[in-house]
Amino acid sequence: MTMLTETTIYPVVIIGGGLAGLTAATYLADADIPPLVLDADISWTGGRLAGGDPDTFTYAGRIWQFPPEHGVHAVWGGYENLRRLIAQFTSTQLRPSDGEEWINRWRRDVRKIEAGNAIRSRWIPAPFHYL
Repeated sequence: MTMLTETTIYPVVIIGGGLAGLTAATYLADADIPPLVLDADISWTGGRLAGGDPDTFTYAGRIWQFPPEHGVHAVWGGYENLRRLIAQFTSTQLRPSDGEEWINRWRRDVRKIEAGNAIRSRWIPAPFHYL
């Protein structure tokens, strides 16, 4: 890592250390173009992919911890660029899901809706197929 000084010059400055910013920085670095990535959060980069201390609570005798941003928990069919990034920069193996459900809560009303094949088999695109 290069330490910044008043005379440090970068050919590219990337605002935001989320998925797009980090991807751009990686491609630039691969092309021998040193980027400077600036992010609002000085402790964590990754935007919605990661970051922050977990929220912790106890329920039913168990301690639950959830990061403030859960990260990627699923990659749907149309995200081909994300699939290529995962394959290029990580050793993560994607695993097809046996089933998918969407759980939505609006005030006291909680609904569970089968997703996945139910969404893909409709002629009306998501999310309008729920109407």
